Amino acid sequence: MNFDARRALEASEERFRALATNTSDVVYRMNPDWTELRHLAGREFIADTTEPERKWMERYIHPDDRVVVTAAISAAIRDKSVYDLEHRVVRVDGTLGWAHSRAVPMISRDGEITEWIGMASDITERRDAQESLLSQRRLYEAILTNTPDLAYVWGLDYRFLYANEGLLKMWGRTWDEVIGMDCLELGYEPWHAEMHDREIDQVVGTTRDVTDLKQLESSLREADRRKDEFLTTLAHELRNPLAPIRNAVHFMKLHKLPDEELDGARDIIDRQVQHMVRLVDDLLDVSRITLGQVTLRNDRITLRRASP
Repeated sequence: MNFDARRALEASEERFRALATNTSDVVYRMNPDWTELRHLAGREFIADTTEPERKWMERYIHPDDRVVVTAAISAAIRDKSVYDLEHRVVRVDGTLGWAHSRAVPMISRDGEITEWIGMASDITERRDAQESLLSQRRLYEAILTNTPDLAYVWGLDYRFLYANEGLLKMWGRTWDEVIGMDCLELGYEPWHAEMHDREIDQVVGTTRDVTDLKQLESSLREADRRKDEFLTTLAHELRNPLAPIRNAVHFMKLHKLPDEELDGARDIIDRQVQHMVRLVDDLLDVSRITLGQVTLRNDRITLRRASP
């Protein structure tokens, strides 16, 4: 090794020692093509490496992240630029964590990369928090997507920040067409309210389409009205036979009738009673139909039997 190369190496080692001593982050050194990890101070986040390590990728990097790490390294070597990436690593206790790794190339006077010096921060808590928020967002999005309600969020300027699928479908618009527009642009009149003792920066709301419910309520009211009309008509129909019956009974009490007239009074009573029986039977049939207690049976009959 010539004098200049030795001085450059010593200077690089001095910079690395100074960096490793004065930072709480992971510090590492790589050879020019990243095929060998020269040194790593893991800061109890990942395992230390004091000797050159050629299988550092298998030792430290999560298998699912090795492709993206390799691509980022290749781009940094090609462009002689800073390597900067967030990826998963195997921690010192064998569990998985997240690291933000950043390495700068050491370039010689002739423009060649002599090595890389990098630092990595433990961002596991931040990534876990982000993943938790993302999972919650996915859950809320699934709920809001499948709810019959129309859900929305707008700012105090009445511009929409969120609209669920139901609302977008009702408007016949896409997400990009709605987000950022205000209520008036979408054909809605914004409401105004004064808030006291608290700060409001967003309005979250839901709207439910109650058309079917209102139609059902209207149908029920109409059915109830018809029922009342039916009961009124039925009451009149039941009252009508009572008058001849009452008159016949009263007449029989006041007069000692011969057999012929007595038979006539009985006939009147009998006819009216039969009429009332038919009305009551009809009422019972209506009640059975309403309660779903009528059973229909298919049967063959002759026309003579069906004729009155």
